[in-house]
Amino acid sequence: MLTHTAATLKTQWQSLHLQHKDRAVNEDGFSLLESLIALVVFSVGFLALTALMMKSYQQSQSAYLRSLATEQAYDIADRIRANPAATTIASSDYHQAHNASDPGCIDTSCTPKQMAEYDGWAWNKINNDVLPVGSGSIEYTPAPAVGSAPGRFTVKVNWDDARTGNLLTFTTEFVP
Repeated sequence: MLTHTAATLKTQWQSLHLQHKDRAVNEDGFSLLESLIALVVFSVGFLALTALMMKSYQQSQSAYLRSLATEQAYDIADRIRANPAATTIASSDYHQAHNASDPGCIDTSCTPKQMAEYDGWAWNKINNDVLPVGSGSIEYTPAPAVGSAPGRFTVKVNWDDARTGNLLTFTTEFVP
């Protein structure tokens, strides 16, 4: 009886071994189709990641240009505050900043009006150098009545963020 059980176990083991061997032959590694599907899935994922990185770069560049425009607006505000005589003369000395030219007096002694012209010229030159299609303008609104608070300046900095011809504008107002 012991030999019969051993023989039965041996037969069952051989039968299981053959079934396992047949199954192993059919499931041996990846097929070419499975590999191609995996390649397509990974390719789509990498393309999406690349698109995400490009959008991130564009947004980062846009934020950088906006910060430069903000810095430029505050730069001219500081220049106007540093030249109080030009704001009390006619207060229109700065509103021509977009048409200003170098008065050529910076090496000698500038009058407040010449300094306002120089500030406008230098400011717009820097706007054009650091911002794509950069430009700026300054508007002055006089005080409502004599003896009241000084007038208000409105500074606008324009630039082409995406270089498409659509200008963005940063605007700030201040009283010197």
